[in-house]
Amino acid sequence: MHSELKSRREAAAKLLGKSSALILFSGVEKKRTADLVYPFDADRDFYYLTGIEEHSVILVIYKSEEDAVSEMLFVPRFSPLDELLFGKTKTEEYYREISGIQNVQFAENLMQGIYRLKRTGLETVCFCGEGPIHSNEIPPETALLRELRQSWPALKAESVTEAIHNMRRIKSPSEVERVKKAVELTGKGINAVLRALAPGKYEYQMQAEFEYAMKMGGARQHGFDPIFAGGKNSFALHYTQNRDELKDGDLMLIDLGADYEHYSADISRTFPVNGRFTEKQAYWYNVCLKAQELVMAEMGPGKNINASGKRAVEYVTEELIRAGYIADASQLRNYSANNYATVGRADHYVGLDTHDVGSYAGEFMPGMIFAVEPGIYIKDENIGIRIEDDVLITETGIEILSRNIPNTIEEIEAAMKG
Repeated sequence: MHSELKSRREAAAKLLGKSSALILFSGVEKKRTADLVYPFDADRDFYYLTGIEEHSVILVIYKSEEDAVSEMLFVPRFSPLDELLFGKTKTEEYYREISGIQNVQFAENLMQGIYRLKRTGLETVCFCGEGPIHSNEIPPETALLRELRQSWPALKAESVTEAIHNMRRIKSPSEVERVKKAVELTGKGINAVLRALAPGKYEYQMQAEFEYAMKMGGARQHGFDPIFAGGKNSFALHYTQNRDELKDGDLMLIDLGADYEHYSADISRTFPVNGRFTEKQAYWYNVCLKAQELVMAEMGPGKNINASGKRAVEYVTEELIRAGYIADASQLRNYSANNYATVGRADHYVGLDTHDVGSYAGEFMPGMIFAVEPGIYIKDENIGIRIEDDVLITETGIEILSRNIPNTIEEIEAAMKG
């Protein structure tokens, strides 16, 4: 990975003006309670440029007035108690081997290193990332900038978030392979669910079946909090309690994805709890499936991203009007109404984040991976359906990465019967 990480940092350096430094933080551990911390995940932009998973690491990329580029890593030094509990301080060579960055120093030298750059002409610091979301915590970028400006009021600050996020839209071959593996492991988990699903079981038991299968296959963790929503629970789009009993005659909507080496899948399926769709459930399931096919038909290199859902929206609108569930297209996404649908373009990028970053303006390009996830929700009929697949844009068209996971009525019923 050294050459790929190096090429990413070189691309990031091209975003910098002269006498500028990009500073990225891997993040810090968050206290959960007492002496426990939440599981740590490195900031995705930081990981994208370094390959490092550890907390409390800082990347600095500096471009001089002469356009010379230098790279530095500032890494934590453990206390004696930390070493007792978690192991010895990782050496500078450990970080060099992962990232390919040769100038590695301990974090206590960060401010000295930045002021050394000031003496050589540093005028602007560039940051990336949004900091903590829905939190009162001060992002480390903000804290550092405040500290620097106390003695350096003229220092300028800029964001390169949008540019680096747009870099991340195009997946390299190695990234594509990791997403494919995440999808494969997600499929293993879904197949385990299909074998176990039956009336009288509980949503959390289905989650356990999924988690066991994906982790036995090598998944790191869930890519996001999984959804196992039986019956009425499927109308809450991000339902994650997963604790209710699954009832005969109901549908169960699942939305989940394995994380493999930090890359996530994002797959949704809807199954009949008793193994057989009713006539009405089957009808609307096929409407949802057809909507997904219409979106995929508008995907491919050179096609407009935001135009990819037009035909699907028209089709689902016509079906809901014909059935008397809505009066016109304006009610399609009316979440306060009794019935609604979530239909549109190729929905979101997939990669290091489940809802991966980057602009949706312009055209599909090879290397992009999208989740396509139409949903139809008819509360009066207790029908909540979502079908989601991960789709790679290739040089000549598209590749449905999750094509081997059962998604037609016939495939689902056969798998459950088997």
